[in-house]
Amino acid sequence: MATAAGAYGASAGQEEAPLNRNEERLEEILNKAGIPFERQGRAGGHRIDCLIGNVAADVNGVFWHSKPKVIACDRVKLPRVVRAGVIPLGLWDRRVWKTPEFAIECVRKALDGKLPVWDWNVPIEELPEDIREQVVAWMR
Repeated sequence: MATAAGAYGASAGQEEAPLNRNEERLEEILNKAGIPFERQGRAGGHRIDCLIGNVAADVNGVFWHSKPKVIACDRVKLPRVVRAGVIPLGLWDRRVWKTPEFAIECVRKALDGKLPVWDWNVPIEELPEDIREQVVAWMR
């Protein structure tokens, strides 16, 4: 687990983007819980806020993730992440700020192969069938 700035390194030739406050908060609670992660890792060819083993944890800010362009990007990203064998754990920003214990519980469950929440603006029913089946299986 890395806790100091610059201790992570960029993914596969990618430059690290500056963290937003939601990403900083997620990293803070992961560090406090002792959960190792890769900052701005990659899964399915997409940047992930924190890659935690086979879990792609993204903090979805309500402001940005309600915009049609961002929702469209997530529609592309989610199937690719799942097809890469990675569990896409989206967490609304309010979860990491108001209920950090619940956010950590979600991460731990995802690490055990269970998807406890679906905090994405892409309804499960709208995912490709193969992806939808995998997501539903993780949520059981």
